[in-house]
Amino acid sequence: MNPTWGVSDYEMREKQNNLKDILEDAVARGDYEAALLSDSDGLNLAAVGTGAFTGMMAAIVSLLRESAQSTREQLDLAHVNELSLVGDDRFRLVCRFFEADDGQSFILTVIVPPDQAYRRITNRAIKRIQEVWSE
Repeated sequence: MNPTWGVSDYEMREKQNNLKDILEDAVARGDYEAALLSDSDGLNLAAVGTGAFTGMMAAIVSLLRESAQSTREQLDLAHVNELSLVGDDRFRLVCRFFEADDGQSFILTVIVPPDQAYRRITNRAIKRIQEVWSE
């Protein structure tokens, strides 16, 4: 039994496979460089992209999660549901924060090429992730 989520190791592997499929679909649809799904503690649940790239994303997402939480608390903001960083090359790192029905918090992170839309594709991925997680 996986103590973090209350599911067996087999069930968790199945969930992770389904989550990876969802990320692969989002990367293909959006022509993204990479996608990463992590929980609120920074544990990576699924990743698509090169290993070095997704490893670097994981470290950055952890820092951004902490920054978002700190900023929200200091400015007394409501729940932050998205952070977006745009580089000089106009590539965008997007972190979408969301929860499943059981209250488990997640962060979906994608690297979006210049002038590429992301909201519809990430909304779809989030909805599918929530469905998989609730199964």
